[in-house]
Amino acid sequence: MSNGRRSLRLFLLILLVASPAPRTRLAAAQAQEPPSGTSVLSLLKDAPSGGPPIRVGLTADKRKITITSNGPFQITDASTGRPAWKERYREDVLVTTHGAHPSEARVWRVQVASLERKEDAEILATRLGERMGEETSVAFSPDRGSWRVRVGAASGREGVLPALQELRAMGYADAWVTDEPAPSGAAWLRLVDSDYATEALSITKVRVEPSGEGLLAVDGKRYRGSLEILVDASAGLRVVNVLPLEEYLRGVVPAELGPEVWPEIEAQKAQAVAARTYAVRNLGRFAEEGFDLCDSPRCQVYEGKGGEHPLSDAAIRSTSGMIAVYKGEPINALFTSTCGGHTEDGGEIFPEEAAPYLKGVPCYPDEETLGRQGAIVEGFAASDAGGPAEEVHAAALLVAAGIAGAEQLAASWRRKEISESEARELIDRTGERLGLQGKIAEGRTPATRLGFPMALADRLGWRERADVLVEPGDLPALVPLPDLGVLPPEDLRLAAVLASRGLLPRAEGGLLRPGAPQSRGEALVLLARAAAVYGAPEMVEGSLARAGSRTLRLRKGDQEIRLASPRAMALFIDLGAGPMPHPRIALYPGDRVRCSTGPDGEARYLLVLPSRKGLSDDRYSPTYGWEVSMTASDITKALGSRFELGTLRDLVPERRGVSGRVVALRVIGERGEALITGFNVRSLLGLKESLFALDRQKDPDGTLRRVIFSGKGWGHGVGLCQVGAFGMAARGAGFHEILRHYYTGIDLSKVY
Repeated sequence: MSNGRRSLRLFLLILLVASPAPRTRLAAAQAQEPPSGTSVLSLLKDAPSGGPPIRVGLTADKRKITITSNGPFQITDASTGRPAWKERYREDVLVTTHGAHPSEARVWRVQVASLERKEDAEILATRLGERMGEETSVAFSPDRGSWRVRVGAASGREGVLPALQELRAMGYADAWVTDEPAPSGAAWLRLVDSDYATEALSITKVRVEPSGEGLLAVDGKRYRGSLEILVDASAGLRVVNVLPLEEYLRGVVPAELGPEVWPEIEAQKAQAVAARTYAVRNLGRFAEEGFDLCDSPRCQVYEGKGGEHPLSDAAIRSTSGMIAVYKGEPINALFTSTCGGHTEDGGEIFPEEAAPYLKGVPCYPDEETLGRQGAIVEGFAASDAGGPAEEVHAAALLVAAGIAGAEQLAASWRRKEISESEARELIDRTGERLGLQGKIAEGRTPATRLGFPMALADRLGWRERADVLVEPGDLPALVPLPDLGVLPPEDLRLAAVLASRGLLPRAEGGLLRPGAPQSRGEALVLLARAAAVYGAPEMVEGSLARAGSRTLRLRKGDQEIRLASPRAMALFIDLGAGPMPHPRIALYPGDRVRCSTGPDGEARYLLVLPSRKGLSDDRYSPTYGWEVSMTASDITKALGSRFELGTLRDLVPERRGVSGRVVALRVIGERGEALITGFNVRSLLGLKESLFALDRQKDPDGTLRRVIFSGKGWGHGVGLCQVGAFGMAARGAGFHEILRHYYTGIDLSKVY
């Protein structure tokens, strides 16, 4: 921050304390019902090609924001259209408030119910208020589209616990304690220019308009369209970006399904239609707060101008005005990041979303599609070479690097002890292939267990590493092998360098046995590790876009790999315990592979990496599988905002949905039990998903010690699976097919 900006902030703080407040007050916003689907579609009939305007509530500082632009801009009174202060601005303008300070105070209440109809909520609130003699409130919850009923009002949690106990005694077992912002006093807007001139306005809402093609920025983050800045109920600032729906989507689609990571145009189109539909369906959802949708995952993520990308822009243009409808009405197009192989019925996670189009569906291709997408790749049956898998793999790598020959692949060769001439030949060939100029020291015996790696270190020229990087005082910790104590100090330092790179043979019973014969197989392992230090053999690694029996196409750079004939290609698969030789492997799009090609451009070594997560379309996601360990105290703390059950004794999945998600979880404590349902299972425990298995560890007295959650997916699991959409697109599905798969029974309609 510049000195001028710091001075401006200091000047502002003085003004906040010293300035008197004008007489006008901010009128309280009136609660509104969300618009029905019919009213939304009526609005869309007359919408321009860019779509209807949408008002996005931005995440911004509640106390002060800085407005900038790449051109002139105006700030006008939102009610009259007259300049709020100056006619035009070309410099930064700081916007803040005066009067009441933004309130951070909270009011604690007990939430009793969440009802679909406002009338039902008001009847319940009146009845509870009369019976309990407590304050009650009814408010619309835009997140759930329902009317919540709350009882009591206190400045702390303890103040409403008696009301909670009374409500539970009355039969409201699911009542829970929550808090909400406390209402604040009146506040108004203040503008400060770059010369520190200030204007205390007597209004609570202004509109900011750029001139021409200029873009406005809020604290450096750029947005299309115009801005509205208002004082909210907590006396803090609320910034609203007003722009056409199609321009809004340019900041949403790449934020929700990043095209750099998920570069499939049909998946981007599916995301564009889903995001457009969600916006259309939810116009006016946060009307009480002065906007339609927020810019966070609470609604759908919106990054403004800075988040735009050419691929998602193309997807938005090609689907312009298209939404998903069910029986002629726009659907509530929920979407989730990674569904873990199966989505869930909407009503199981969100009771108010029990819609026929939000049904749980598998995230898998059918058998016919799998048959078209997969391919059987054959190698020279490296497993026929026999012997330890690590030695077979090392031999294959050395063959690919041009260091070893076909004879080294045979188990009959590797099982024997290496001769001195063989050891010298392989070590010299390694040094030559790697372009290193060292020489084997006189007196070395490379056919022994210590002599082989020491001769290799000589040939690699690692004496300098030993002299520069190893301090004599560190040797006891670096080489804790008692039978190496006979080495001279300079060789002991060289042995320490070898040990740091895993280039000493395996110790047996804590001893290296330096003078014992060196086996050929272990010698190959040490040579392969040394070659890997210098990047030999050169490897290509990537995710498969398409697989054929003799060709592979990698997604990154659209690179095609030609495979050598089965007799000339070593084939391996790593299932997590290291590379294992295999004669035939079924490959599918999304598999990660590593291969090395020879001078003719053909791959003679292929390894399938341990990233296989099955065949689900969302298997590409890094959160397809996960595991979390929580102690009983961790769980008690996580649930403490709602339940006071004492020492935990158990967590029991009481019911699972069609996808296997836990949709009802019973929590058992020494003071009672509670049932957690739907989205709360995930959110209260702070887990990525509710699709999990539980390992419960208990103490001898039966109390819960720890729970290990082994899960799949990320998100709520309802509607479009975003990574699954990418997987479907990667195997050739169009956006129509993707949307109709995840939203049961829908149609696609171009409404403007």
